[in-house]
Amino acid sequence: MFYYPYEKSFLQKFTGTVTNPAEVEYMVTQLHLPERLCHVCIEAGEIIKKDLENIHNETVYYFCPTEPIPFLTPNAIKHIDHTCRKNNNHFYIVHSNLFDRLSEYYDETTNVHFINNILLNIGRAYKESLQYIKQDIEYNFDRAFINLNNKGRYNRYLLMDEIYKQGLENAGYISWMSRQDSNDPFNFAIDYDLQHFHGNTMTLDNNINYLDESINASGLVNICTEIFDYYFDVRNISEKTMYALMSEKPFIVLGAEHNNTVYKKYGFELYTELFDYGFDASETLQERVEGIVDNLKNIVGKDYNKLYQDVKEKAVYNKKQFISVIQKELDDNVDEIILNIMDKDHNHPDMILHKEYYNGLIQLLEN
Repeated sequence: MFYYPYEKSFLQKFTGTVTNPAEVEYMVTQLHLPERLCHVCIEAGEIIKKDLENIHNETVYYFCPTEPIPFLTPNAIKHIDHTCRKNNNHFYIVHSNLFDRLSEYYDETTNVHFINNILLNIGRAYKESLQYIKQDIEYNFDRAFINLNNKGRYNRYLLMDEIYKQGLENAGYISWMSRQDSNDPFNFAIDYDLQHFHGNTMTLDNNINYLDESINASGLVNICTEIFDYYFDVRNISEKTMYALMSEKPFIVLGAEHNNTVYKKYGFELYTELFDYGFDASETLQERVEGIVDNLKNIVGKDYNKLYQDVKEKAVYNKKQFISVIQKELDDNVDEIILNIMDKDHNHPDMILHKEYYNGLIQLLEN
């Protein structure tokens, strides 16, 4: 039996009314998860606990999305493990790297098992950016940056407001495909009132493919908006950052604390010729937004092609280093049990996709 948290059959069980104030407080203060996610995570656990009461002698797979939504709480895991022992079930949580830190808060279990699946992050990102990654690109930069956005996110709201506040909207290529986040299954409200960006005409049409090759070749720096309220790990990057790495572009990340300098831990070079990374240690998201925009202001109006030549060697090296990271992750985290899981439900769209992710990564390494 499989659970896919983004499937209608699972989502339809959500009422939006199930929560637990004590668990919410624990998740916010101890697990450092944003409150907006906690209620969904708690209800997901309640749904699964109820279902498992009526399941016997089964192997159940909880195939998690690329973000910990819905993350199963320590209390839910403890209850699920007890029920599985009672009903002779085994419950496998197939999770992305984002769960690595969170799962350490679980008690030891006998019938709940955790399987790290790197395909859920790097594979998805590679799949989404593969068709746009070109070799031997001739860059001719005429603007300082590109900032290509899809769904509405709190950090994107802050960034767009600051870019327009500082008058930099014409210094880069900017898109925003879905400002109201209407395609998000959980449809979180954005708790921020835009002050300087008021539905302005974008540099790019709203419906432009946000990994457009010609645009990527025209903006010097890729501003990559990543998850901002979870622990960051290079292995969790989205297609935006992967695209910058694989197309040998300098980039700057708007995400959690140390979202840029953490790359050194994995052997990457920082673009110190272009950026002052002091902002990266700032505790507040607003300070990190302002730091990024200040960095952009420092390069606007300069010779962008010359600046690229100054960092090109690092960009080429970082691409090679990223491929090495992928190889290590595949060696360490993709074992036979992952391939067996993909085979067990091989006709399901999610499994078809993840098989493609796996094959695509192998292709990347072979090339």
